[in-house]
Amino acid sequence: MVGHGLVSKKRRADLVESELCFSKRLTKLPIDGPILPLVQLEDSDKRAPMSRVQINKPPLQPKKGSKPQKLEVNRAAKLQRLEGNKAAKLAATKNLDRGKSVAAAAAPNKSQPRLGKYGACLDIQIKRNMGSSNDSPIVQMNQDIFGDEYIEYLEKEHMYELLEHKELSVTVISLYIRFLYEKVVCTRKLSNKYSFLSPHKMSMWKLDPENVKNYIVDMFLGNKESDKLFLAPYNSGAHWVLFAINAVSEVIYYLDPVHGDYTNHPGIKTMLDTALKVYRAQRGAKVSKQKSNNITWISIKCPRQTNNIDCGYYILRFMKEIVEKNKTIIPETYFANSSPSYSEEDLMELKEEWCQYVLDMKII
Repeated sequence: MVGHGLVSKKRRADLVESELCFSKRLTKLPIDGPILPLVQLEDSDKRAPMSRVQINKPPLQPKKGSKPQKLEVNRAAKLQRLEGNKAAKLAATKNLDRGKSVAAAAAPNKSQPRLGKYGACLDIQIKRNMGSSNDSPIVQMNQDIFGDEYIEYLEKEHMYELLEHKELSVTVISLYIRFLYEKVVCTRKLSNKYSFLSPHKMSMWKLDPENVKNYIVDMFLGNKESDKLFLAPYNSGAHWVLFAINAVSEVIYYLDPVHGDYTNHPGIKTMLDTALKVYRAQRGAKVSKQKSNNITWISIKCPRQTNNIDCGYYILRFMKEIVEKNKTIIPETYFANSSPSYSEEDLMELKEEWCQYVLDMKII
């Protein structure tokens, strides 16, 4: 038994020495990952043999160049390229937009209306003398023009309606009528043939029909003995038309730049018919029973506008041509040699007249 114990100790010493040598050789081997320490030997039973040393190594990582790692690299590179392409497109878009903005600022605006000589002068006067001021020049409208004396306030927005070729307001229409009255009717001594009804009053008939009717009757009575035309621009809310009224003959000419029919305005038609009947009664005119209830309405085949904003300009042109031709009877096919539509030059002539008239008043 003693001999057995001595052998065992010696054997144990040999084993320990061999394990140490083995561990030294392991440290010299190329191993992927960290080298972990040897597991501590345990001798729970002196008679039991020593358990074999176990070395715990981490799982091997895929080597560089292996298929899984190559897929990951390719996927990462593809994502990087996509992100780069997105960034490049975004930068290109920004540069393009920036270039368009610069080009738009540098290049002339093709949609900007052309200004004539007096239009350009008026534009300069507005910017130089009015600036950011809210003060409005005052235009005195004499009683001879519309039957009532009043003040028209000419604001910047009114002037730029015409300069920028926008839809025209009542103020711009009224001021052109003042020009026609002074420069054509009075100069050519045509006041016995033409009068004007206020576009302000005409366009308010829905709000106060009785007052507007009385105004029209008073205008007719002020020219009781004259066989003349009363030119009455009317805005239905979004469109300008012209009524040319012969109160003595009881004829109303209807001029619509879009060739609509007067029956589209039943309310104002009834009001005008009533005004003529009241005028007939007050001047003591005698008419046949057949005529007593009928007012003659004639739709004129006048030049036709080609867009949605020129109606006001066409109404100004109609009034100008009627007065200049010195006619109180308007042919149903309008005047000879008239074009189907007005040209840009035809409308430019109106705008230049308006601008020159405002400049000559020296109110800006």
